[in-house]
Amino acid sequence: MHESGINPRHIEEFRDELAGAHHITIDQFLQNRSNFERVGKLAIAATLLPFERDSIFPMLKPWKTHPDVTRQVAEGWYGYFAKQLNLSASDWGRGLLTIVTYNYDRSLEHYLFTILKSTCDKSPEECWKIFRGIPIVHVYGELGPYQPFGDGLPYGPPLDLITAREAANNIRIMHEAKDEEFISQAKQAIRDAEVICFLGFGYHRENLAPLSIQSGMPRKKVIGTALGLTEPEKTRLNLQAYVDEIHDFTILRLLRDTDILG
Repeated sequence: MHESGINPRHIEEFRDELAGAHHITIDQFLQNRSNFERVGKLAIAATLLPFERDSIFPMLKPWKTHPDVTRQVAEGWYGYFAKQLNLSASDWGRGLLTIVTYNYDRSLEHYLFTILKSTCDKSPEECWKIFRGIPIVHVYGELGPYQPFGDGLPYGPPLDLITAREAANNIRIMHEAKDEEFISQAKQAIRDAEVICFLGFGYHRENLAPLSIQSGMPRKKVIGTALGLTEPEKTRLNLQAYVDEIHDFTILRLLRDTDILG
């Protein structure tokens, strides 16, 4: 970070102020403290770029990973989600699924694409065309458009200043994303959906408001996790206005114990 051209004192001030505002997310912090926006986005990129590889690598190459790490990752929800979808090349792009995410990392699309490429008897390029049949909308941008081929930012690249800057330029925070194309895509996906499922979502009003979601929508079912939230906390978040079914579950348990995957 000290090679970024940003004054070291500014970096230290950002670190200290962010630590003092630990009750809010970094997105909320940067929205309130726009003077830290540049260094904040670089910090997000520098944190998440190594995470991309670390979060998926144990699932794809377990023989190169410590068994304890492999087991922890295997207990996550990506594998179960993909197994239950059981999507093949023939039905991948039939409008069965749209993913709307507020995360900047691209681990889910990398995982799903790797599965498709490994199980599909087609060239990687053909698999990529098929894969794009499932829209994945990053409401606040992403570290870089996920493109396993071509000139895009590769998945899980080595961290250096040039890469961090490129990734930071793709990141949007709340006030920047309100009128962008990603919001329109997310709203269209919600209008088209029969089942809307919140997985690991924080239900911040700033994130919910642009999507026009509410409970009791005709011909739609809205379900979500709310792990660890007390009833008063759910009331303060006004969850009943947005979600028909609220479960005190992990993501994996919600996928296993409900019928959202059919």
